[in-house]
Amino acid sequence: WLFGSTRLELEPDERSVWIDLLALSKKDNGYIRANEGMPYPDSQLSGMLNIKEELLKRTICKCLSKKVKKLERLKDGTLFVVSQATGDYELSKRYKRMLKEKTSAKAEHTSAKAEPKRREEKRRVDKNRVEKKVNISAEEELQITEELKTVKGLGPKKRAMLILYLRKLSIEFPDVDYVYEIKKKVAWWLDHPLTSRSNIHLQLRNWFNISQKRI
Repeated sequence: WLFGSTRLELEPDERSVWIDLLALSKKDNGYIRANEGMPYPDSQLSGMLNIKEELLKRTICKCLSKKVKKLERLKDGTLFVVSQATGDYELSKRYKRMLKEKTSAKAEHTSAKAEPKRREEKRRVDKNRVEKKVNISAEEELQITEELKTVKGLGPKKRAMLILYLRKLSIEFPDVDYVYEIKKKVAWWLDHPLTSRSNIHLQLRNWFNISQKRI
């Protein structure tokens, strides 16, 4: 999109928001949403991107217009990056096929030689994972558990599983204030109740990933 129509269609501040939206949609195959059937409210999305809500709404409105048509709003309110926009940042299937054919011979030739190195690297990664420490204290886990009790649909078993998952996330995102972020997420869940289709783990991973980037 560097030298395409985007520079004429959007203002500089809108282009920066558009890039953020593209990056966010990349995590969910072009969809911009908290979970399936659960779009982000404008207030939350603007907070996640650390921009003014007015700028977000202006950019989305322009991208939804027939003239620009970079976004499409589904019936449930979810935003989706249309093919014209995704074509600017995704490799085409044809290019992928050509690249695969070009590299397949080389990959086969080096596979046997590279296997011992891959095994050694895997051992180092596994060792590093063992050595890394969980960044949530027992006291924080108790606070988080109390917060999770207020969420409809999270019974004792699910809460216990979420605590185990949060321990793993704390290794991956060590700088996040988990008690604070869980309180914010629980407040969001109260306004957007969980359903049988809700992927809680994916929601939390996306939430903490964005929180870590803000730090």
